[in-house]
Amino acid sequence: MAKTAIGLGQFRGKVGGVVFSVSNGEQVAKAYQPVVANPRTSSQLRQRAKMNLAGKISAIVRRDAINALGDNNRIRRATFLSNLMRNSATVANGNDFTASIDPRLIVFSKGSSVPVVTLSTTLTGSTLTISATKSTGISEERYNRSGMRYVVLGISNVTGEYDFSKTGILALPEYSAETATTNTIQVLASEDHAYLVYGIPFDFNEGYGVSSLRSGVLSFVNNNISATTEVNESAAVANYGASFFASQVGDAGELPDGSENGNDNENPGGSTPVEPNPNPGGGGGGSDLEG
Repeated sequence: MAKTAIGLGQFRGKVGGVVFSVSNGEQVAKAYQPVVANPRTSSQLRQRAKMNLAGKISAIVRRDAINALGDNNRIRRATFLSNLMRNSATVANGNDFTASIDPRLIVFSKGSSVPVVTLSTTLTGSTLTISATKSTGISEERYNRSGMRYVVLGISNVTGEYDFSKTGILALPEYSAETATTNTIQVLASEDHAYLVYGIPFDFNEGYGVSSLRSGVLSFVNNNISATTEVNESAAVANYGASFFASQVGDAGELPDGSENGNDNENPGGSTPVEPNPNPGGGGGGSDLEG
């Protein structure tokens, strides 16, 4: 703040970034400092905690993992964030709030495609193994045009935060195979993290047979699957199914289950509640959370 004489008498008002006023008959000039409102009501603090959690999870999840949530990357990311916030819960932490989410309520995809394999998971050191076993009662034609994407999220048992993510297409067994096909994924040290494993089923339109699904030589391009295959070298539009929580391996302490952490949502799943482990594609190794 400074006292000044500008030759214009007693001037009051704002000019650019300077505010003029009169104090005890003297002209005063000071820098403009807008009032920045930062209300800290309970509702606002809860919402900020949810936004913080959703942002941290979304930041580590590749867009390949959320292809089924919209027609473009902006819509997919916004939908993923919205679901995370809707399904999370908060608990008071002193004068603030901490948000958490039941791992079974993290939604990566939606749709009607159903899994044609069951998944089991084991963790040895920094190697995560996902085994895919053919489900019973699936026709060969249906099986041969179906696939499964995996998503792995890691939670640090030091910070309690989500800080690791991987996604890819699983290699599946041949239709005639009696044994599971294993997929190995490199993660961080098991003693430092717990890992959450999810499956995303998908299938091609009738008439497409994609043999490369059996070897995992496949990649997503937006909503299309692109791969050189023995049957058809064109990209085929995939039909997605609802993502499902397959298992938890490793140890990051007790993970939230949404029942004891002060959930402030009457319907944490939104207008269409998300059921824990909504389809039978999951199962197997580690310390699975039961649906």
